[in-house]
Amino acid sequence: MKEIHFKEIDSTNLYLKKHYSELEDLDIVDALHQSAGKGRMARVWEDSSGENLLFSVLIKDKNLFPEFGSLSLLAASSIMATLKGLGLNGVAVKWPNDVMVNGKKICGILLESVSLGSEMEALIIGIGLNVNQNEFEGLPNATSIYLEARTGYEINALRELVYTNIRNDILMLKMGDKSYLDKIRQANYLINQQIDFVYNNADVTGFVKGIDDDNKLIVDINGETIHLSTGEVTFHK
Repeated sequence: MKEIHFKEIDSTNLYLKKHYSELEDLDIVDALHQSAGKGRMARVWEDSSGENLLFSVLIKDKNLFPEFGSLSLLAASSIMATLKGLGLNGVAVKWPNDVMVNGKKICGILLESVSLGSEMEALIIGIGLNVNQNEFEGLPNATSIYLEARTGYEINALRELVYTNIRNDILMLKMGDKSYLDKIRQANYLINQQIDFVYNNADVTGFVKGIDDDNKLIVDINGETIHLSTGEVTFHK
């Protein structure tokens, strides 16, 4: 399991898409700055060079491919555990791919697949964690470890801590351990909240009741319970 470090790159996810065949399972690529980073729904991910942790994890173990729906939440659980270990309070996970601290976004996760024809070849977990950045122009709902803890963190030391946590959690998942899901449920940012979203091409309002064993969001819509997967719903901002 090796690590590849860049000062600047277009996107760590893109790098793994291009080079996955040359790399091994659980290899990680990171960068001090991404010029073309993106989040879910093709949203732009902006970062301040050298101040955040930007990396992608390669999954080549085909036994994990059926766990596609698990990996975003598992990664969020790993980040959440790291932040709590640093002493941050108010850490929660916003289904399906954000980590929040005191109601503000501190980390985003983008899960992508690589296929050759109809055959899946790899999965890529892209993660952007705000560390030392102290200004987020035009992003009032963003925060960082520095803003929450009022102290800076050495990126290299934090990097190794995060990588150890996420690799260990993935190895646990390979052994069938899904305890990450209980941690997510206990820190479910959306629980009992009203959410507005697009479902079956219609604007819908519902109340979040939990997360099921398949990592789907349980939502009540006018007394009817539905289970949403990430590909079925688009949240209104």
